[in-house]
Amino acid sequence: MKSGVDTSSFLAVQRALQNKGEAVSRAARRAWFDSCLLAFADSVKRAPLDEGDLRESGYMTSAGRVVARGEIEGAKAFVKGLATDVSIGFTADHAIAQHEDTTLNHPEGEAKFLENAVTKLGAAAQQTLQQATERALRE
Repeated sequence: MKSGVDTSSFLAVQRALQNKGEAVSRAARRAWFDSCLLAFADSVKRAPLDEGDLRESGYMTSAGRVVARGEIEGAKAFVKGLATDVSIGFTADHAIAQHEDTTLNHPEGEAKFLENAVTKLGAAAQQTLQQATERALRE
């Protein structure tokens, strides 16, 4: 003979909420990662192009591993990620000078290439995150 309160409905609701929370978290992490990848690709395209070594020195890491590399025409991603710890940078010896010196003449590309790409990302990333989480909540 059973006694007490039937908790099966409560447990079902609890599981559903937990699953929804995990889905929203995954959607937000994916949106953030994808937004960072777009900023990285944009920064590579904005980097000054002479021989291409600056653009090719670009990298994006996530969870401690390289997930994308710069190419002369843009960026190439190796994996899709969900990690939120993302780093973007350029390793060429002249990367800092090319980025910081706004007096240099760049026939193709620009100074502040990484900064400008990340600034451009700001509002778009916020909207992308909002849309992704709202979509995950509706599903």
